[in-house]
Amino acid sequence: MGTAELQRVAVVRVAGHPGLPTSLHARRRGTLVARLLDRLTRVTWLDHLALWTDDPVLASTHTGRGGFVIEAPVPRTPTGTAARFVPSDWPNRLGPALERGCGTAGTIRCFIDGQYLLLHGATLEAMYDALLEDPSTHLIHLAHEAAPHLYIKHPVTGAFAAVWDQPGLDRQAYPMLYHRLGVWIHHAIRPRSKLPMREAWHVIPWCEGFTFDRDEDLPFAEYVLSHDRDLRSVA
Repeated sequence: MGTAELQRVAVVRVAGHPGLPTSLHARRRGTLVARLLDRLTRVTWLDHLALWTDDPVLASTHTGRGGFVIEAPVPRTPTGTAARFVPSDWPNRLGPALERGCGTAGTIRCFIDGQYLLLHGATLEAMYDALLEDPSTHLIHLAHEAAPHLYIKHPVTGAFAAVWDQPGLDRQAYPMLYHRLGVWIHHAIRPRSKLPMREAWHVIPWCEGFTFDRDEDLPFAEYVLSHDRDLRSVA
């Protein structure tokens, strides 16, 4: 358990996906989500773990160390996907439910978008250590490398242009591009200090940040689960 000063809470948000293929939806609600929650219960620094979902099947099956369910609507974008969640959303969106469920809204707040079903507990351990080691950091994000040499398509002309194009520079020397994932840890006390606060980043292999959107993705998920290995070893 944490001290009176640091109450460390993680919330996993898993939105229902009525538009997802039936077999994939069932798999997500079952083995994949259960494995994710099981890994997170073994994270050594966590005091409380909660599942936030609007899926009644998931809400009825979650158990874990200090675990409980926040069964509430998940805000969505106009396209129906779960909306981005940032630290400033935590107090109003989650604070009251966390106070009822575990007695604290948390001073160390970890948000995990449940679409990253292969996230490993060791990643959260490393992120937490990095956050505490640097007193000038109040927020640490998770990211993975993007495919190099990405192009964007102009919505009107249809022309393609490089995301990064620097004439005269060897393309092999172009800086890496990264995807920011919906996973972060926020030190809610530090912003009150007099130090200038900054944000940090922790990079993982692409496979650990893999999301499952199609039935064709199931073989990869089944492979990882059947081998029951540290996910980073299959990058």
